[in-house]
Amino acid sequence: MVAAKSNDNQSLCDFVLTSPAPVETAAKLSCKFRDLATREKARARDLAVASEYCQAMAVDLMALAASGHEDSASSLLRSVDHRGVTILDMLIECEQKDVVSHESVQEYLTQVWTGHLSNWGEASIMALFAVSLLLPPVWLILSLPLGHRLDRVPVVKFISYLVSHLYLTALFIICTVCPPYNLWESVDLIPRYYEWLLIAWLSGLVVAQLTNPEDRAGLGWVKV
Repeated sequence: MVAAKSNDNQSLCDFVLTSPAPVETAAKLSCKFRDLATREKARARDLAVASEYCQAMAVDLMALAASGHEDSASSLLRSVDHRGVTILDMLIECEQKDVVSHESVQEYLTQVWTGHLSNWGEASIMALFAVSLLLPPVWLILSLPLGHRLDRVPVVKFISYLVSHLYLTALFIICTVCPPYNLWESVDLIPRYYEWLLIAWLSGLVVAQLTNPEDRAGLGWVKV
């Protein structure tokens, strides 16, 4: 059981431990105390200490959750709050770096990152990236939802996005820096085949920007 470090924090400890979701309560209290410490200079020191104490409680509670059943930590991190936000996203939103850096949280993130490809090594992932870069049909297969479930694995999605950016950069270079045909030799305004490809690619990017969910904070709501 998490114990209070001083009598001043005993009521805070009791409040967190008796709440329905102790980890969530401790993380949000830590974030709230940290924000208050930046505004109320007269009590900034006490509020900063309370924020650190709540974050330490969240770390200890996460360790207790991980010491139970094998899937206890992952079940806790997948749970949602009253807003429908997962506990993991809430920890990131509240900037609980010590909690996120906990071993159990990192193991869960690794499992989410690799998905059902967790038995693949780094060499296999790098080989998949190289094949996707050198063979565009392989990149196309990985990018499209064709029922192979690879398009849902985060590491494969990252590889697809990275290869897409490299291809798009190469397409920009072909269209603007060193086009196969000299612009002054063109006798009509009909775009070349590589220019049609660039138009189609940019149209797809516009559709992706309009259909993807917006970020919840910062300037993420501003569409590119």
